[in-house]
Amino acid sequence: MSIPLKSLKQSAAEGLIWGAVFTLGRDVVQFGSMLILVRLLSPEIYGQYALAHTILLFLSVISVKTIAPFALQARDPSTFDWDTHFSAGATLNVIVTVVSLLIAGALFFWDSEATRSIVTARLAPPA
Repeated sequence: MSIPLKSLKQSAAEGLIWGAVFTLGRDVVQFGSMLILVRLLSPEIYGQYALAHTILLFLSVISVKTIAPFALQARDPSTFDWDTHFSAGATLNVIVTVVSLLIAGALFFWDSEATRSIVTARLAPPA
């Protein structure tokens, strides 16, 4: 059984529609979770969550999720170089992991209680 080949214009249009729908869905879920978290968490803890989330969003720019769909795209799945795709994904995700750990370490050792509480949970309630 062979896969029918589509024109480049049709493939691009379908990809654009799928991408737009999933991006819109993701944004709706993020907005809903933000509304729930604002009501459940104190302003200080929500601010710490927002800072940590922002750092993760910036790191996701260099992850395989954003690079692979464009740089490693292939029209015919039978000719796709899966080894290159796996190697790129493993390399980029290891880099993102190391960078996120370095940022977490820097925030922890930065001499501030607010930055330490972003990285670790408080063990005892404040006095």
